[in-house]
Amino acid sequence: MRIVSALVATALLALSSGCDSARPVSVVSGTVQRLVVDTDLDLSDIAALAALLREPKVDVVAVTLTPNGTGPWDCNTLLRLGHWVLDRMSRTDVPLACGREHAAPGALAFPATYHAGAARIWGLTLPPVPAGADTTTAAALISRSAKASPVPILVVALGPWTNLKDAFAADPKLVGRVSAVHAMVGAVDVDGNVQVGSVRYEDRLEWNAVLDPEAFREVFATSVTLRLVPLDATQDVPVPGDLRRRLQAKQAAPGAALVADLLDGWPERATGAGQQLWDELAALAVTRAEVVRWEARTLTVAANTRLDIKDSGRSVTVAVEGHADATLTALVDALSRP
Repeated sequence: MRIVSALVATALLALSSGCDSARPVSVVSGTVQRLVVDTDLDLSDIAALAALLREPKVDVVAVTLTPNGTGPWDCNTLLRLGHWVLDRMSRTDVPLACGREHAAPGALAFPATYHAGAARIWGLTLPPVPAGADTTTAAALISRSAKASPVPILVVALGPWTNLKDAFAADPKLVGRVSAVHAMVGAVDVDGNVQVGSVRYEDRLEWNAVLDPEAFREVFATSVTLRLVPLDATQDVPVPGDLRRRLQAKQAAPGAALVADLLDGWPERATGAGQQLWDELAALAVTRAEVVRWEARTLTVAANTRLDIKDSGRSVTVAVEGHADATLTALVDALSRP
């Protein structure tokens, strides 16, 4: 989940090539990649999840939710929304679990205006959590999914890293069962998108990191392979103003219908200033090498979660550039699958 200044001011919720080591796992192996999607289910996340649920090169084996205590929703609301999305996508077979609700130490809080806008949930009327739904925690579901998989899983992280921190802490062997953490997070060589209190855009902070700084630093410090899609790449892929029109023509497909309906409820996702295809780009980059340009970077994490290029850091694969035309084509294609 991420905020830009125009979004905060109006209380709106945001609905390649390279070396082989930097290419997506599923593209390299040529096999179906098993995924756990860890998400806070903003509009960008939902579109990203819908695309992954219909991607033939991946198998989404679980979805975990991050309320994180500073966001607008508790677990009950997130679970209701998550089950609604899975039902719309005809994927009620995918297990769903929520993480801890209390705020993380040192987390920056969203402005009150953001909570007010998000509380409307884009005018949706959500059904209750289905009777008999799994009550497993998010951390336990990540670990369980990894243990059950015959090959290491890929974790696609679209929100704060709280659930990842908890999962790695509870299961020290989990790092060896995760092929990579592929995440929309951070800003390397561009301004951030956080401007609250004394924090300014030039501080290069990004919301998914600052919502749980401790989790971001701790997971970054593990040996797990990291592939980051930061603001450096997402700034190149703004949300097109005609996205709803493009999807309307594909309404027979569940993903296109779902995202078009959400855009009906919150059209500012496509028309508001500063809107980017944040999580959509990250999701597409799992299998679509043409949507970003990957490069190897050696990065450290500062106390405030700022990413710095330093020789003393760890090796990370970073999407340094996004390709707008390829991304839009890939997104519409992904959401148009029956």
